[in-house]
Amino acid sequence: MDLRQLRYFLAVADKLHFGHAAETVNVVQSAVSQQIKLLEEELGVVLLERSRPYVKLTEAGRRFLPECKRVLLQAEEAMRVAKQAGAGYAGRIRLGFVDNALWSLLTPLVRHFRNRYPEVDMELLPLDRATQIRALEDRAIDIALIPTPRPNGEFAGELFANGPLVVAVGHGHPLMKCAEVTLEAISEHPFVMFPLEFNYRLNEIVFSACSAAGFTPRISQFAAQMHTQLALVGAGFGLAFVPWWVAAANFQNVTFLQLRGRSLNYGLEFVWRADEDNAALHNLVSLIRESVKDRRAPRDIS
Repeated sequence: MDLRQLRYFLAVADKLHFGHAAETVNVVQSAVSQQIKLLEEELGVVLLERSRPYVKLTEAGRRFLPECKRVLLQAEEAMRVAKQAGAGYAGRIRLGFVDNALWSLLTPLVRHFRNRYPEVDMELLPLDRATQIRALEDRAIDIALIPTPRPNGEFAGELFANGPLVVAVGHGHPLMKCAEVTLEAISEHPFVMFPLEFNYRLNEIVFSACSAAGFTPRISQFAAQMHTQLALVGAGFGLAFVPWWVAAANFQNVTFLQLRGRSLNYGLEFVWRADEDNAALHNLVSLIRESVKDRRAPRDIS
């Protein structure tokens, strides 16, 4: 049994005439007659009572007809789904990200993608950089949004955001009214940072810069999430370094200061396997590239 035989049977059942059915499916009448005969032989039942010039359905044919329609509809749906997936309009994307990307960057991109490709299932997974890289290697995620630099290996990537870290201080902090500060000026103030065991890239950048400036940060509080860090900053527990896109989102009781003298650069890059054949992911990458064309760090985030 094949789909062609089912289509021919459906045409005859609709027209109740082999000649008219043949015109409907664009073949000669003998082809329709032969294929339905083969179908009846395979099923072991007579589907049509033939008489000139018309035919009629047998009881078996009447019962077979709705099932035939159902099978053809399912086949059409299967073809539609396959074509949609092949073009990237359906499928699944598992996206890992670091939490600071949610601040004014990732959410608009995801919303835009979902509006354009509503049949693509997106799974968003907040993961640290090291975990994302392992997940990419194990094919547990399809694309990662991680702090630069891009890891070694067979990866492709697209820089998503890049720019200076800025200093977050709470309202009432001694440095609050300064438009800019230096590393030396903040050296005596307590810091709020990510837990050291996490080996976060942002911690690495801050510790390296402070060491070059001749001091070690005095950490008053640790927090695993950036919004928690900013809540602690707003409550007066110390200062913190954040990417400019976090500062652009603003936060209650927190002021953001530019750093003068040394630029602590921090970037986020989308990374995926170079051999990835997920068409939906390729569409996401195209949208990512559209979104970063004109992105620039603002000159004034205060």
